[in-house]
Amino acid sequence: MITKVMENQQWQVSQDISENGNVTKYKISKNNTVLKFPEIFHLWENSESFHFFYNNILANSNYQDFFWKIKPMDKNWENKDFEFVLVNSIRLTRISADTRPKYYQYQPYKIIN
Repeated sequence: MITKVMENQQWQVSQDISENGNVTKYKISKNNTVLKFPEIFHLWENSESFHFFYNNILANSNYQDFFWKIKPMDKNWENKDFEFVLVNSIRLTRISADTRPKYYQYQPYKIIN
């Protein structure tokens, strides 16, 4: 496992890269404290500078194409550190994007016991 740290004036991101280089786990911190899920959701919703920071993480990944994954959310999700992984995907390079508009019906989240 290889660990790297990137930072800007507000946030830091640590990267743990798997031995084979195909999976990278990320954690985002502020003042050396890993952010929790609600903090990340709030920043996604309200902070343009965080959008830029987060998009740069994704854009500067080592992978041309990847899957983005987060941990499943359970009833204790508010207390968990936010982390995500990018998984290298050679298969995605062979697929054309479907650019037709999609309409989804979102429902409020439900707590699963």
